[in-house]
Amino acid sequence: MKQRPLGKLSDFVVEIMPEKLEEPSLALIQLCEEMLGTLSQGAITQVIQSSNARDIASLDTKMIEAGIVHSGLTPPPRLAELVDELSTSAGEPSALTYEELVLVNPASDLRKFTRGEIGETETAFYREHYLIEERLERAIVKIRKAVEELLPSMALAHDPNTPAAVQALMEIEGDLFPVNCLD
Repeated sequence: MKQRPLGKLSDFVVEIMPEKLEEPSLALIQLCEEMLGTLSQGAITQVIQSSNARDIASLDTKMIEAGIVHSGLTPPPRLAELVDELSTSAGEPSALTYEELVLVNPASDLRKFTRGEIGETETAFYREHYLIEERLERAIVKIRKAVEELLPSMALAHDPNTPAAVQALMEIEGDLFPVNCLD
């Protein structure tokens, strides 16, 4: 399912940018400026009001900016302004983060910088790291549950919650084993 909160600008990130970054030129900047010109402040405000749309829009703008900068070109001032506006509204840094690339990047409409064999490697990186983060989050929840079960027991002379805590800790292995086996 397509997730394109900034319309043509989001389409560009998903469908065109990886190819354009192979041989960056001033045409990339001009194309970016044209697409930015189609965005109204009302549309941007609407995107900001939806946290999911805002997060993906922020990812889109930061990826364009990072792609342009790493190509040795200068991003259009309007792009930098939009990156700042979206980042500020989310309380996020104005730079592309691991969390955005891995956790915000929609699996069904993945954003990436490259295509071909390198693009497949980039995709695999994002997907494997998403799985790692998901498994680690499950492990953290189970560790917290175990600690919560053990804390009252530690204050008492007996330990009625120990079996539940031990069970919660034993379940962590199933979450962490796949993380350790990823290539």
